[in-house]
Amino acid sequence: KLLSDVSEDTELLINGFFHCQDELSGIEEYSSASKTTFKVGESFSSAGLVVKALGDNYDEVVISNYKTDLDGYCFTDTDIGTKQVTVTFADFSFVYEIEIVA
Repeated sequence: KLLSDVSEDTELLINGFFHCQDELSGIEEYSSASKTTFKVGESFSSAGLVVKALGDNYDEVVISNYKTDLDGYCFTDTDIGTKQVTVTFADFSFVYEIEIVA
């Protein structure tokens, strides 16, 4: 029941029924990112983060092609402290926090 590449245009075959992406009711963090503390000069990574699709007919459907607002970002001195990461897929999003240290 795990799908690794679900895009906005993909129809999902779950339990023998087709469900369109439009039926999603949201996304949520299923498993936390393995790294939540970054040093100045490091690039952001969401490795380990597992994003789960929400909806009446979805059971353990994992979205692997989500995006974050920090993809490719390298932290600087001005980022030191707590920072929020916004994770998005289609029209849905959630936020988690990371810490930037010197």
